[in-house]
Amino acid sequence: MNLTDRFWRFHEEYSFKAVDAFLYFYLLKIYRNSKFKERFTHSNKMILAQLNITKPMFERSRKKLKSVGLIDYVSVPGSQQITWIMKIQKKPSIYEV
Repeated sequence: MNLTDRFWRFHEEYSFKAVDAFLYFYLLKIYRNSKFKERFTHSNKMILAQLNITKPMFERSRKKLKSVGLIDYVSVPGSQQITWIMKIQKKPSIYEV
């Protein structure tokens, strides 16, 4: 399952808000531009400006996306750079039930 399909499957269960989808698909674009690196960095300020959202909206959305397992992130206090991780569902092996 690709990441777009995975998002919509999660949306059926968690009913994301529009800003959640907007943030997820923006991060997906950055992930693709990074040539699918497992971890990539991007500025909070750039995200806020590009999506035209407030810091509280951004923080709520990234927390929601992380809590359901679509993304992960590591932030350093005082830094505008965040290391993002797109959570990729691995295909189950033939030994997993």
